[in-house]
Amino acid sequence: MRKTVFVTILSVFALALSAQASDLKIGYVDLNRALNQSDEGRKAVKVLKDMLRANKERLIKKNEEIKKLEEEIAKQASILNPEAIKKKKEERERLIRDFQRLRRDSEDEYRKKENDFVQKIFGEMRVILAEIAAGEGYTVVFEKNEGGILYISKKLDLTDKLISEFNKRSSEKAAKGKKSK
Repeated sequence: MRKTVFVTILSVFALALSAQASDLKIGYVDLNRALNQSDEGRKAVKVLKDMLRANKERLIKKNEEIKKLEEEIAKQASILNPEAIKKKKEERERLIRDFQRLRRDSEDEYRKKENDFVQKIFGEMRVILAEIAAGEGYTVVFEKNEGGILYISKKLDLTDKLISEFNKRSSEKAAKGKKSK
């Protein structure tokens, strides 16, 4: 991945050297910051936090069931026959498997939902960023975190413009959606 980024950067600079230096306009954007500071990104974080909280509550309840059954087994071990103890232990094992399955399913559901949000928002942001870059005459725009950029002037940062335009368009889209209902 790093080699690809390095080769890409090298290629851009090679092209830039062949073109006139005055025609070169470079910018960058921090997509993670744009995601976290945009209205849609904040809404997504809230949905994900609510999902995490609900999943945690379900796991706590399931864990309490397991503990209750373990206490029951410990208290009744001396008075129950071996067959009854065996059934209770099988029930405990079933509850443990259910707990593990619930935890795994919750984690998978969370990751899928998070990925869906990120892909949707980044997809929309990339379209807007391309329009900003083309409209303002940028030759190339790098992503700050993935581009291997170690230093770049803040003057070249397009992130605030991206957030502003994304929020504006998201609001417009939401308003149109409400009018059509």
